[in-house]
Amino acid sequence: MWRFRFQIGQMMIAVGVLAADLGAVRAMIAGHGLELRIGGAVLLLAFNFGGLLAVRGRGRAREFWLGFLWGGGIAAGSYLAGRSSPGSPLGEFWYGYHVRAERLWWPLVEATFRASGSVLVELLYVSMLTLTWILPIVGAALAGGILLRSVRDAERRGPEPPVRPIAS
Repeated sequence: MWRFRFQIGQMMIAVGVLAADLGAVRAMIAGHGLELRIGGAVLLLAFNFGGLLAVRGRGRAREFWLGFLWGGGIAAGSYLAGRSSPGSPLGEFWYGYHVRAERLWWPLVEATFRASGSVLVELLYVSMLTLTWILPIVGAALAGGILLRSVRDAERRGPEPPVRPIAS
């Protein structure tokens, strides 16, 4: 009879993911805005999925998911650092991004409110606000995955062979 066995490395990763999840749940309950709680839950699921695929994957797939976690972790860390210190340059960067992004999609919410005038507008507003905060972090995560994979592919190929000069 076959039994499923965990390796020690997999157990350590599972404990680390569980600790990160519990910390994120604690932060989400701490009274932050609704968009941060929803966005945090979505990002947490994406990073858990990426971590699982990084552990289970092989070769190029593993490299992509490790880069995904690396890029997303840096972006999420910069966002959290900016959110915790609003007067800092990082906080000003994220606030400026939010103001510019909201200017782009606010007319859509306003037009929907005039057309319907219902509670769905609040749901649309919170959804758009959540997407506003999630998209750059997920974009950085995807860029990190693609970057790490392309760097590793270039290392595997090795240096380009020298080109012989054409004799005249």
